[in-house]
Amino acid sequence: MVLSNLVKAEKAMANGKIYPLPMGYPAMTPGDGKVYGYLLSFADSRLLKVLDDLEDYQPNQLEAKNLYNRYYIEIYELKGLSLGWAYFMRP
Repeated sequence: MVLSNLVKAEKAMANGKIYPLPMGYPAMTPGDGKVYGYLLSFADSRLLKVLDDLEDYQPNQLEAKNLYNRYYIEIYELKGLSLGWAYFMRP
């Protein structure tokens, strides 16, 4: 469902710090470093709920109870465009 609605996947960069976790997936926290990945654009904004479920993010619960929290941050296309969301883990 998610990939079938994918409009664009661009290489991108955000400010933060990335940690490889022993469970086999990464965690991003705020920081001064550069984190490289992909900015995904979808045709249907309702897919944000699917991604929230994947990241186990519950917007109506206290931040401390979520494993990840979704923040609106600047995400840079490698050419300089800025805009996007990211999921951060609490330090």
